[in-house]
Amino acid sequence: MDKPCIESRAVGALPLLRHLSQAIGLVEAINATVAWDPSRCRLSPGHRIEALVLNILAGRFPLYRVAEFYQDTATDVVFGPDIEAEHLSDDCLARALDKLALSGPRVVYGAVALRACLFEGIDRSFLHYDTTSISLYGDYPGNAPEDLQLVRGYSKDGHPELKQLILGLLCNRQGVPIWSDARDGNSEDTKANHDAIDKFCAALSPEQLRETIYIADSKLVCSANLQRMHDIHLRFLSRLPESFAACNAAKEAALRGAQWIDLGTLAEQPRRDSARYRASEQSGTIGGVDYRLLVLYSDHLDARKRGTLPKALERLRKAVAKELSALAKRRFCCEADAEAARSAFAVRHSHGLLGLALMVESLTHRLPHERRGRPRKGEPTVEVTEFVVRGEIIAPRAERLEHENQLRGLLVLITNLNDQTAFPARRLLEEYRDQGAVERKFAFLKDPAFVDGLFLHTPRRIEALAYVFVIACLLYSVFERRVRLQLQASQGRILLPGKRWSNNPTGKMLLALVDGLTVARVDAGPWELGSPPHMTARAREVASLAGFDLDAMYAGGPTSPE
Repeated sequence: MDKPCIESRAVGALPLLRHLSQAIGLVEAINATVAWDPSRCRLSPGHRIEALVLNILAGRFPLYRVAEFYQDTATDVVFGPDIEAEHLSDDCLARALDKLALSGPRVVYGAVALRACLFEGIDRSFLHYDTTSISLYGDYPGNAPEDLQLVRGYSKDGHPELKQLILGLLCNRQGVPIWSDARDGNSEDTKANHDAIDKFCAALSPEQLRETIYIADSKLVCSANLQRMHDIHLRFLSRLPESFAACNAAKEAALRGAQWIDLGTLAEQPRRDSARYRASEQSGTIGGVDYRLLVLYSDHLDARKRGTLPKALERLRKAVAKELSALAKRRFCCEADAEAARSAFAVRHSHGLLGLALMVESLTHRLPHERRGRPRKGEPTVEVTEFVVRGEIIAPRAERLEHENQLRGLLVLITNLNDQTAFPARRLLEEYRDQGAVERKFAFLKDPAFVDGLFLHTPRRIEALAYVFVIACLLYSVFERRVRLQLQASQGRILLPGKRWSNNPTGKMLLALVDGLTVARVDAGPWELGSPPHMTARAREVASLAGFDLDAMYAGGPTSPE
């Protein structure tokens, strides 16, 4: 009697992620936006991009090894019977990136995100924008003017020696990326915010614009961006930079008025050392427009800033001393010129912490005689008088230092949300704090477990692959959001790796619970779950929280592609 042939394959989270992709219509959204010929393609661009997305979330093999990655899985469980590993060669996937690049990756991603948001009912009223740099290791000489410029710029990764691209994300408060924009490696955040307002917010209908609140860090606030948001009536919330005179004026007014609103702590589970906040309502005028300025005090920020003041004061003292030394070496022919230089120096440093005692002194000295040798007896000497500016740095008084510490411990939010009943101080602080949702998505896009080196040669393919990473981030965010909402609705918790209970798990932890799943079959029969019972039980819980039936996904598999 022949022994049965038992076959086992690791599939991990692939079937679960594929069902989620089908639920939000990822393939259909891409195929409807990208130009392609069904009669000449074995697989649609949507299915090829989907295979890349699943590879990113469940394995992250380089492009040239994606087919190898799928050879080790049961592709009929993941994709259905009509897609095999050899169909996903690097040439096939590279052509899909080319189609994506030709159709405009930003437009394609916008279609995918919009479909997902409508299907999932994702709130898009509060939108948070930020940018990050993606470092590259290639040379990329001779970029065409119309291509993404992969050049050196300010590196947020701390690698100024590498070329890079800048990636902007517009997320809702739950961190779901609604819109994305890949930019040249040397582009500035101020311009990135301006383009995001023009390309996304200005394209909204009047009804959608009235429901949208744009939130970004202090790079948003400049004269051009403030004027643009005023022109299109876009509501916004940001941090007012210290370079604006209105910022310091609002802080001074808050300290003088002493009318503070106690906001308490924002932590969901407060501890003894949790940060506590107070707020003072102020107003200011910038560019002829009145804005609401919210001055915030945090005991944690105050303690941190107090520790930085001595070092800042020492750096300032050294800089002023260097300038003062250079000024003292100058010689002036008349007292008026020296006095003008003294006044200019005093005005330039009048707003600093350090005091200055400046004075003009005269110096008289003899000119050397014209001929060589010792002067003759009775030969007249010529004396000239020059003027110099000398000064002394005066350390600030204790009360001045204390006042500066108080100012440094404050931050100012700027907004045109003037309705204090609908948007009280605490709500504004909570919404601005949710800016961290974008940072968490940047952490995903830079996590080596998901995103590693980009092994591509052309700027267009790199730009297209960057948007594929953002699509993966979108699917990851939808998965994370589904589980969190279900736990919130049931007031439940889930046991994560490391024996930690959580009601707000990250997508990475959830994928780890499903990562080890395997399927097995006997004599080429139907696939069935073959994982240990404890692993299957926790994966079944994750799938249920995401809205799926684990046994149906890992036995029957999804439907075949059209």
